[in-house]
Amino acid sequence: MIINYIRNFIPTKIKRAIKWWGRQQIFLWKSRKLAPVFIFQMGKVGSMTIFRSIQKYYSGAVLHAHHLSSDQEIPELECIYRWTTTSKKPINRPIKIISLVREPISRNVSDFFQNFLKYTGVAYDDSEFSIGELKKIFLSNYDHDIPSTWFDNNILKWFEIDVFDTPFSNLGYSQYTNKNINLLVLKIELEDSIKIEIIKNFLQLDYFQLLHENISKEKNYSQTYEEFRYKVKFPDDYIERICNSKFFNHFYGRDEIENVKNLWRKQ
Repeated sequence: MIINYIRNFIPTKIKRAIKWWGRQQIFLWKSRKLAPVFIFQMGKVGSMTIFRSIQKYYSGAVLHAHHLSSDQEIPELECIYRWTTTSKKPINRPIKIISLVREPISRNVSDFFQNFLKYTGVAYDDSEFSIGELKKIFLSNYDHDIPSTWFDNNILKWFEIDVFDTPFSNLGYSQYTNKNINLLVLKIELEDSIKIEIIKNFLQLDYFQLLHENISKEKNYSQTYEEFRYKVKFPDDYIERICNSKFFNHFYGRDEIENVKNLWRKQ
């Protein structure tokens, strides 16, 4: 009763500041016991499934983001940002980072629908675009270079690891180390059983399973998204641009790239 009475007289800004500070202290306390796990990658690569699954089975702190910046909305991410900017690089605290990659055309299409309002200017439920019109909007409005620039703009920038500096393993995953930073990059296309073993070993877990989340079939745009995926074919110049990109050629083999070409190009 007394505590609740006192709370009523504390300004909202101070309450928020106390809550923010408290979350950061819990994060720092956990990080002293176990290295925090940072699920850090571009959008629409299945990261929420990995994030929620690791949260369940890993007793240390687990964070998730697509970008880092000085204007963080999550207290724990502000700690990570401070580590990258105020610590002498490389970061002097242990941290495990997991980044996923996905075949870029499918990823771009998925991200386009996820951010429908941003790219079309209309909320999905209010839209009346045909599939042909959505194709034109996608080709003209979407930033198709996100996969090729994301690692340089994020992993290299903040953690000084250049994933393009060494060949990517044909096993579908690779690990990188920079002092106390351990980075795991793996393909979303790997079988779940393989991903489970890779993550379990990376985090030194006795047991790990995947809990699938954020599936596009459950979204309000799912029917249009599926129709787009199965009906739309892209012009050769777009296919060649993506298939010749630094990202695609680094993480994927020739056969995989040819399969994508055949899937999306006009016959």
